[in-house]
Amino acid sequence: MSKESNLVHINSNDVDCFYKIKPSSIYMMFQEAAMKSVAKIGNDSLDLAKQGVDWIIIRMQVEILKTPSFHDEVNVYTYPGDDMGVFYPRYWYVTDSNGEVIIKASSIWGLLDVKTRKLCLKKDIINKMPPVHMDNELPLPSKIASKEVSLKDKRKIYFSEIDLNGHLNNCSYIKLIQDLHDIEFYSKYEVASIYTAYVKELYIGDEIEMYSNMENDVEYIEARKGEELIFQAEVKYRLK
Repeated sequence: MSKESNLVHINSNDVDCFYKIKPSSIYMMFQEAAMKSVAKIGNDSLDLAKQGVDWIIIRMQVEILKTPSFHDEVNVYTYPGDDMGVFYPRYWYVTDSNGEVIIKASSIWGLLDVKTRKLCLKKDIINKMPPVHMDNELPLPSKIASKEVSLKDKRKIYFSEIDLNGHLNNCSYIKLIQDLHDIEFYSKYEVASIYTAYVKELYIGDEIEMYSNMENDVEYIEARKGEELIFQAEVKYRLK
């Protein structure tokens, strides 16, 4: 199966007050394109629920070469990578109306056993797509090295933030990252790249602490629940 394209119109819900697409909207755009792709071979969440599993994302990296704006139309391409047993690589790239690549991404997914809440280790539980590769695709995301951090925020997880799996949606983690800075910061800077690593699930009512370490234009971020590491990210910013 070749790469698949989705035409996306950037609407008012996708952008911030500077009329630029929010990083969380980019993640959601990729999630929806991936779900459409796997649905074609019977691997969407409704099909997988019959087998007691569903998709979870483990690691992802996104490189934003040019930030789309309100009312832009972009094409989102997605395709699967090489078989990794119980892990499932997936890639994306986005082109603007001129066909220029403006965003690239790569990721590693797994299957969650909805009863045990652990990674499903069955290798042949889903229909697998033949791998595809493109020139200049991002390498698969590696582990994120820990750094010394300081506390930046505390908050709870609410019902509006959970997804089909009953846990905090991966795109909502990106909102947690965005909220570490104020409007003055984002009037000067925009996100150039994001690495994310999802370690543990979060549920309604969980109380978490957000920590970060900013060095020059790169910010290392952790979410913790007590002493337990939940999520890591590394974000690179650039001047607008």
